[in-house]
Amino acid sequence: MVMNSYVIKKASPSDVIEIKKLLVYVWTFTFQSILSPYTIKKVTSVCFDEGLLASQVIDKTIAFFVVRDETDKIVGVANAREDENKVIILNRLYVHPALHEYGIGKKLLDEIIKYFQGAEKILLEVLENNVDSIEFYLKYGFRITGTNINIIDDVILHVKVMEKIVSSNKEKRVLDPTNECTIKRLLGNKY
Repeated sequence: MVMNSYVIKKASPSDVIEIKKLLVYVWTFTFQSILSPYTIKKVTSVCFDEGLLASQVIDKTIAFFVVRDETDKIVGVANAREDENKVIILNRLYVHPALHEYGIGKKLLDEIIKYFQGAEKILLEVLENNVDSIEFYLKYGFRITGTNINIIDDVILHVKVMEKIVSSNKEKRVLDPTNECTIKRLLGNKY
């Protein structure tokens, strides 16, 4: 699959069936050698339920974007919300596996962060054995801050919690007191 051009748009209710199809395909492709067929079927049927997706698409508190290729096919999806602490909670970010090297995931993250302009950080969870996604987020500036367990009916999923500071407010930057430049700035030339 070659990606010549694409456009990011807000998802609409008419996109739900195609969104679900992409999500199920990506999840199955990504985890078929890691998770059991039962786990994949359970997670995709619960998390990618058409009613759930439709409610998220129309929810004004959720930013839900799709990426369409030059044939108008949906090849990427991301959605998130902002909590009361100005933290963006990234619910999902999926790109067709054949298009992972085209920067689409980064563009979707940029769009989510731009949508929630007042946010201070972005938080997400990723399956701990999804090494490619963890590497993608680390490359994008996220750091692993912990682990969690998600339970979907009788399925237990172990995840890494990752976050990235997105606030551009320079006053909130924390100075590293062990950094030589910081010490010189604080103490002057007496250092």
